[in-house]
Amino acid sequence: MEEFFDLTKAFAFLDVPKGNNLAIITLSGGEGVLATDICETICLRMAQLSDSTYQRLKRIFPPWEIPLNPIDAGVCLEFHLSGIVKVFDGLKAIPEDEHVDCVVMQLPPDLFGRDSENEDLSAETFDLLKEEYTQAYVNIKRIGKPFALWRTSMDQVEDEWVEIFESHSLPVFQSSERAIKTLSALYEYSNHRMRETGSSVETHDTKG
Repeated sequence: MEEFFDLTKAFAFLDVPKGNNLAIITLSGGEGVLATDICETICLRMAQLSDSTYQRLKRIFPPWEIPLNPIDAGVCLEFHLSGIVKVFDGLKAIPEDEHVDCVVMQLPPDLFGRDSENEDLSAETFDLLKEEYTQAYVNIKRIGKPFALWRTSMDQVEDEWVEIFESHSLPVFQSSERAIKTLSALYEYSNHRMRETGSSVETHDTKG
């Protein structure tokens, strides 16, 4: 039943991927490992990002090199707390990469809560920040490739994220596994429809 509703949400909010190359954006290394392992059991493959994408992402890196896929956006955010939207803007390089067909991203935990507790911020400023953060995610979606999110903390603050994002047709799933499996189902559906019409969607094997 969970898979049914996940897929219904995906069809309502997303186009089908044109290929099977997946990019993963996490907030921790452990989540990245778990999300990558899921790809070993389904039809999606980890995308190999281009050098030009690496050069663009390097602008938001910490003072050391980090892997591109999955990319740990959490450590990037820690070094750009005064310019969080800049990090989100930099992440647009990932879906813009020609080798990427779909993207999943972990929601940052308690980002709204952290700002709301800042006594130096007025309510108006806080609302503007929320709009700015939301628009940063919407801009990633507007690139045109399937873009899904998964939850982190499951608390009331994150409930607000989910409500705002899904009002902008950004699907949020309960886990990385459910998000990735749903994108995989979309890809398999696309493949099935293409076979019925005598053609096929593009498939990239990035493991070899």
